[in-house]
Amino acid sequence: MCCCRKLKQTSMVIGLTGSIGTGKTTVANIFHDLGAVVIDADRIAREIVEPQMPAWQQILDAFGDKVLNPDSTINRHCLGELVFNDRLSRERLNQITHPLIREVIRKQIFLSEQTNKIIVIDAPLLIEAGLQDMTDKIIVVSASRDTQIKRLKMRNLFSDLQIETRINSQLPLEVKIEKADYIINNDGNILETTTQIKKMWEELTKNDEEKTNK
Repeated sequence: MCCCRKLKQTSMVIGLTGSIGTGKTTVANIFHDLGAVVIDADRIAREIVEPQMPAWQQILDAFGDKVLNPDSTINRHCLGELVFNDRLSRERLNQITHPLIREVIRKQIFLSEQTNKIIVIDAPLLIEAGLQDMTDKIIVVSASRDTQIKRLKMRNLFSDLQIETRINSQLPLEVKIEKADYIINNDGNILETTTQIKKMWEELTKNDEEKTNK
């Protein structure tokens, strides 16, 4: 465990990541159903950019009011198109949001550790945002590029260009897999995925019990 967590060392903190379209949210939901506390980094990212929240003014200063809806909320589609197509803009947004996301996650881990449960940080940018320093283990959800493309077309109705831009904007899946303690192959059906997760869950809960009893 990384010493920078500075928390009670009783819970197992798992980093769950993958690339867009690999089905990470489905995996997170299964872990939640099994009893894990799931911290959703995407939800936190949405909350910190609400009007008058910490990142809102910084985003407005960096990108201008063209990224605002009429009600002053951030237009996520507009901002997404901007940052996915420009590396410097993406890096600027990450500089604004990542430190704030990390701080919220630290607080949520601290609160969740009081229950001594397994905690899962569900974060597509787990490694890019430096969140792996908070974890004991990393799980990467993997799927073929064809599967990613098919899911994104069905779920988001993205064009081929939009899909390629979004996949290529993220750290390559192969690099994430190199850092993984566990890999979930999510090319198959939900039953196959659930079987893999339940096997991991048994091992993780066993490790957590051994850790708690030390």
